[in-house]
Amino acid sequence: MSGTCIGYEMCQCKTMFGRWHRHV
Repeated sequence: MSGTCIGYEMCQCKTMFGRWHRHV
């Protein structure tokens, strides 16, 4: 998925859809 990932442990990736997905 192409998006901007910010964070260290819990990376919040904002996809092109505009939804924030929290990756543990």
